[in-house]
Amino acid sequence: MDASFSMALLLAVLSVSHAASSLSIVKGEFGASVTLPCNGSEFRGTPEAQLDVLWRTSDGRKVAHYSRRVHSVDVGFQGRVTFPTARIRQGDFSINISSVTFRDEDLYECVWNKGPNEKGLNDVRLYVLEPPIPKSVSVPVGDPVTLPCYGHINKETPKESFVQWKRGDELVLKHSSDEVTYGPKYEGRASVSSKRIQKGDFSLSLSVTGVCDSGVYQCSTDQNQNVTSIVLELKDYRHYKSVSLSLGTPFSLSLPKEPVKVVFSKEGTLPKVPLCSVDTGGFKCEPKYRVWTEWKNLTVTSDDVGTYTVIYSWNCVIRHAYGVNIKHDNNNYYLSFLLIPIVVIVVVCIVCIRILCVQRKRKKSNNLGHGRVSESVSTFSQDDAADEQAHLTEDRSGQ
Repeated sequence: MDASFSMALLLAVLSVSHAASSLSIVKGEFGASVTLPCNGSEFRGTPEAQLDVLWRTSDGRKVAHYSRRVHSVDVGFQGRVTFPTARIRQGDFSINISSVTFRDEDLYECVWNKGPNEKGLNDVRLYVLEPPIPKSVSVPVGDPVTLPCYGHINKETPKESFVQWKRGDELVLKHSSDEVTYGPKYEGRASVSSKRIQKGDFSLSLSVTGVCDSGVYQCSTDQNQNVTSIVLELKDYRHYKSVSLSLGTPFSLSLPKEPVKVVFSKEGTLPKVPLCSVDTGGFKCEPKYRVWTEWKNLTVTSDDVGTYTVIYSWNCVIRHAYGVNIKHDNNNYYLSFLLIPIVVIVVVCIVCIRILCVQRKRKKSNNLGHGRVSESVSTFSQDDAADEQAHLTEDRSGQ
């Protein structure tokens, strides 16, 4: 009796030792592909009609099965498991699982499943790791964005998973079972996927970003002690509708009855200067822009060039935006362009004529001066001759 018990205990120990020695560890990030190895080389050359390989989880749930030339995959792995026949024929019973989730984390068994002679070939422990989360995400204002968050779930009750997203102290969204609660600014544009939550993906999606959505967002779940933090950075709005107007032409914005505010920016960056607001009390605008409250137009000047953005007051989402610029008259522009060389030629001609006139005047003055000198010399010579003649006459008289 004692000998039989000792033999049974020894066999159990050997069996456990064998099982432990055939255990493989595989790790993969959420969303990645992994390979669960299984060496079936001892069955290489087995007729295809007799091949029978089964992959299952530790609780007996079938993952993939190949038997008598037929493949079958459990519904939870359909479209994600690769178990090629050519590889099975060569004695490689490994399978590939793509897009792994936290629900896939388990102990897997590879067994030769031919009739009553079932034989365990390999056990694989799969660990699914959280993917790296960026410190920040940057998108232009008005664009959609997804803020990532991943974590382990209770596989027994995946539909009861809880997640909460906050921006600072402000509630964005809270999901518990099938109930969702939204923060006032985020209703209608914030969401999480119930199906992906059951896989451990708690990522938050905003269908449109508002001008005041930037900041630190925090994701917390019931199965994870650590809180995931990520910064949302907003870049310049890029969906402005360009409007070209001539100076002095009318311009007006269509203001809705819902609460909005109108802001203006010279640089075309994020809005800075408030112009108007619409609320339950009516319209409130800066003096120059009160004409809009009377459904009249604003006469455009060079100071009005810039961007006008209409923003919903309750969630900071841009309703519409316009970029106003001054339109140049092409005909006048080309006419001015053609007149430039003509004006230059006229100016050059005037300068040349002026230079010629000055030169002629100087030449005439020089000629007049030369004539006067000659006349003076001639007069001086005649006087000298007369004096000489008078001296000769006197000399003759004395003799």
